[in-house]
Amino acid sequence: MKVVTPNRVLIGILCANCSSRVTVEHVVGCTDSTVALTWVKNSPHRWETFVANRVAIIQSATPVKLLENKTWVKGPIWLEVPFEEWPIGNTVEQISAIPEETLVAVPTTVADLILKEDNTMRELTERMSSWSKLIRVTVYILRYLKILPRHKFILAADLETAERFLIKSVKTTHFTSEIEILKAEKACSCNLRQLSPFLDKDGLLTVGGPLSKATIDYDHQHPYLLANKDHLVDILIDHFHIKTMHTRPHLLLSLLQQKYWILSARNLVRKRIKLCNFCFKFRPKIINPVMADLPKARVTEAKAFLESGVDFAGPLYITLGRRRGIRSQKAYICLFRCLATKAIHIELAFDLTTATFINCFKRFLARRGPCSVVYSDCGTNFIGARTELKDIYKFVTAAKNPNGSQIRAIVDKILRFVPVCTGIFMLKENVSQMWFHFKPKTLDKA
Repeated sequence: MKVVTPNRVLIGILCANCSSRVTVEHVVGCTDSTVALTWVKNSPHRWETFVANRVAIIQSATPVKLLENKTWVKGPIWLEVPFEEWPIGNTVEQISAIPEETLVAVPTTVADLILKEDNTMRELTERMSSWSKLIRVTVYILRYLKILPRHKFILAADLETAERFLIKSVKTTHFTSEIEILKAEKACSCNLRQLSPFLDKDGLLTVGGPLSKATIDYDHQHPYLLANKDHLVDILIDHFHIKTMHTRPHLLLSLLQQKYWILSARNLVRKRIKLCNFCFKFRPKIINPVMADLPKARVTEAKAFLESGVDFAGPLYITLGRRRGIRSQKAYICLFRCLATKAIHIELAFDLTTATFINCFKRFLARRGPCSVVYSDCGTNFIGARTELKDIYKFVTAAKNPNGSQIRAIVDKILRFVPVCTGIFMLKENVSQMWFHFKPKTLDKA
């Protein structure tokens, strides 16, 4: 089954008017398509190009020709009765939505063209994503409408005038009722009453306040009142955000309020900054990692320095006496820390050799007593000390010393190495605290 569209009906009517073989006196085009009849009965300028061209040909001349079409050998039954009895109607039913109709808006005045709610300026604003581009395009439109004089360049006064026209379009869209109330010299709604709004000499809605006698610009005294839900306000905030080198919300809001007063501006400014791709890339969200469980030695009650950590700090310069001619010499600090109580033991070392560390370790054990385990990083002096202790262990076990088992246990546990980056014992923090107390004094003495 073929579907007969209004376009096909219109072509059939056109063919009926363009015959070159048969001379006729009267032609009647019959169709049951209300849309096609509506097209033919009205002016062609109302329709799209395809329909308008064919309607113009049909209406241009009286039908004098008929195309011989074999598919139309037999017509409807009522063609056999007299012409007066044909069911022909001269009226066409009114259709609310006619296909192929071209909607043409005819403005009456320049003011209607600019300030109408659904006008070209508002549509242009919705298509723009840059404030600077929008305001310059507006300047050229106002020059075309002879509202602004023509110049070789765009002047600052032209940009100001264009900005006022754009702000006026926002005013007529969002504050129509408020403007009518203010023109009637009545109190405005409760939402705007605290701002004391009024209309300036150009009819723009501005914010009042106690700054009328201040020695600042008029725009600072009475900023323009703008709605928060408008595309023009969004691109204005984006323009200031880029102009101020992607500043944060507080400074951006302060700069905007020098000339514009946007309703609920703080939330809107934060939203626009959040949508900025540049700020998103260069200010990533910091994700704090979950802290791991502390080692057993850090949370178990035990004797002081039973489990300890060791590290070196320095260098620093010391003097061994106050006699004349004695020079300062370089030294280091060997820092022992109890993992359970965070107690600190400090030993002085003259270099970073293995022998010096073993001497510091001996003094530490003599002072604090035996310890079960000592943790350190992978320093060469610590590794050398562990190697020497292993050599002692081999010597003791080879000689079958009766105290060999005790020494074996000490050597196995005495030094354990951990990676430097772990920081589970926080020895670096203690080194910083030690420098806070020791460095000023040592520098004075040096």
